[in-house]
Amino acid sequence: MSRRLSPDRIKLCLGIAAAVATAVFLGWRVLGFVEEVWGPEANPFAPRPAIVAPRPIERIKEFAPAAGSVVLRDVSYAAGAGDVPGWRVRADDRVAEAHPEIAAEAAPWRGSAAPAWRRPLAGQGNSSPIVVGERIVLTIADGGPPLRLVCVSLETGTDIWRQLVSREPFPPRHEKTSDAASTPCSDGERVFVAHATADAVHLSAFSLDGRSLWKTRLGPFTARWGFTCSPAWARGLVVVGADNPEEGFLAAVDGETGREVWRRRRPRAGDESYSSPVIVAAVPSGAAAATAAEPHVVMAGLGRIESHALGSGRTLWGTGGIAGTSGATAAVAGDICVATSGYPTRAMVALRMDPGGAAPAVLWKEDRDSEVPYVPSPLAHAGRLYVVHDDGMAHCRDLVTGKVVWKRRVGGTFTASPVLVNGELLCADESGRCMLLDLDDGTARHEFSLTGGCFATPVVVRGRLLVRTTQELVAFEVVAGPRASPRDR
Repeated sequence: MSRRLSPDRIKLCLGIAAAVATAVFLGWRVLGFVEEVWGPEANPFAPRPAIVAPRPIERIKEFAPAAGSVVLRDVSYAAGAGDVPGWRVRADDRVAEAHPEIAAEAAPWRGSAAPAWRRPLAGQGNSSPIVVGERIVLTIADGGPPLRLVCVSLETGTDIWRQLVSREPFPPRHEKTSDAASTPCSDGERVFVAHATADAVHLSAFSLDGRSLWKTRLGPFTARWGFTCSPAWARGLVVVGADNPEEGFLAAVDGETGREVWRRRRPRAGDESYSSPVIVAAVPSGAAAATAAEPHVVMAGLGRIESHALGSGRTLWGTGGIAGTSGATAAVAGDICVATSGYPTRAMVALRMDPGGAAPAVLWKEDRDSEVPYVPSPLAHAGRLYVVHDDGMAHCRDLVTGKVVWKRRVGGTFTASPVLVNGELLCADESGRCMLLDLDDGTARHEFSLTGGCFATPVVVRGRLLVRTTQELVAFEVVAGPRASPRDR
């Protein structure tokens, strides 16, 4: 026999359901209001998972310059030699190329409690500063829109100008990263900033006096942990990568006009990556001289390491060897490229690139979790590879054979990549604790601490060490005597 609910009981059930729904709705709104008002100020690095309505996937359309058209311009970096106009790039003889950050040879530096200057930062960021002439440029976010570009004096740290980049909402991000995680780049006359909104990646250009020049929407973007890819410039083109699980792409933009020159799809690995493109000036060799004269773009991520011609985007070669998610940028020294991945498996592979564009030869591989960093990028220098693991283990390998030369526990947790300071390896952990290691045997030479945590990779430029902490930008003198000046144009 079935039991029928009385009208009163039905009304009671409906009332309870309505009360519960109302409580959930109001609680959700109150929690959102509290997070919006107090969250960013209390913790600028707090994750910001987005709850949005599903949107149609925007398909990437590939395109390239017309056959026979000349895209690359015979244009060199326009500012001074010794500048650092991009992520892990140094300007030498007016050409900006991938290069370890090395100060002039001098006596070992032992840290200083009295820096040349320190400038508080009214905002957060994991991006590294770049240096163009006597100007330092870096991005700043405040735990939410807006994103700003800030220019300060290399000599004194005083503000020169501040410019708004975007007020649009940012995508979700990991608690350790920030909304200003992409390092700008420059051609010596302009500054280029790649940045992501909730659903797209954009590239903006500014003059060295802070004027907005142009802004280009490059393509769709979806991520769980934010946008970190830094743009790279060469021969008049700015290259931007956007690896994401839906429709990743690699694009080149004319630095003068903001016009897209070519766009290529990235592999579909069902995951996302956070590494940046590296522009490599290939060395002409024999019959391949005509091909090798054109620089190429190396991009690691989504389970692949690929090389594309800078002028056309044409794929020169591609190979596997890494997992789906790469947090580090590949290290390139001459014809050797070392790429890493961190998820779902750790992998590090060294390739010898062919100047004629043939498939690269694998020199060695490493897949032990304790040996392969996830976020810090490896550093190639003088025939060796220096690596700092996220969990605080530093080690050195022979670049060609992969043989471990030394290994040392430095402690701490690392996001910033290692850099070279006067012939020693500087490792800065997330707490701001810094160690200087001997390059030959890994011996700890000196240790000092910064005010605030350190998530951004330091920069060495013309006798100065620039360190961005969670609270300030600090400049140390690392070379005794008069500081070198940039060469006049």
